[in-house]
Amino acid sequence: MLIKKITNFFNSIRGLGYVDAVVGVSILGIVAIVAIKIVEVRYDKKSSVKISNEIYAYVSKVKKNITQQTACRKTFEGRNLVRQSHKITSILNAGGTRVYGIGDDVMGRYTVVNMTTTNGNLDYDSNGIFSIKVSFKEQSAQGDGNKLINTSINIYGNVDGKGHIMYCYADDDGFIIRSLKNACRKLDN
Repeated sequence: MLIKKITNFFNSIRGLGYVDAVVGVSILGIVAIVAIKIVEVRYDKKSSVKISNEIYAYVSKVKKNITQQTACRKTFEGRNLVRQSHKITSILNAGGTRVYGIGDDVMGRYTVVNMTTTNGNLDYDSNGIFSIKVSFKEQSAQGDGNKLINTSINIYGNVDGKGHIMYCYADDDGFIIRSLKNACRKLDN
């Protein structure tokens, strides 16, 4: 009966027939289903946006600390970063004191459970990129907090002939500035 009313409506408009009405209703139905799915996805993603913001804030603090050259060298001191992975328990400040690391509570919602350097494209006596993979475990009042959230912090650095870090930057700007200074120095020579 509804289809008949819709058909009559479309027939009252010049040039539309039954097939046109069915196609129109089908398109309208598909649009409605897509709209409902979009609303559902956005509703479900609200909590993940909060997760991302809290983790992003923590990672930003780690990046800011690592960009300080002395803190960078203290954190990675004694580790050969060329083609090797290392578990990191702590990110150190310039004085060698732990400021971030495994066991940290992030906004009462997450715990840092793992920090590992990942192999990048570092080679001896060169510039390159490696990463710190940071794993967060979601804390849950219901006891079902087994969800792991992984993120990576890209580190731009330079290693010596033994694979030890000489300098590093956890931000793109610092790396670009350092690269430009090195390029200018080479042009001056």
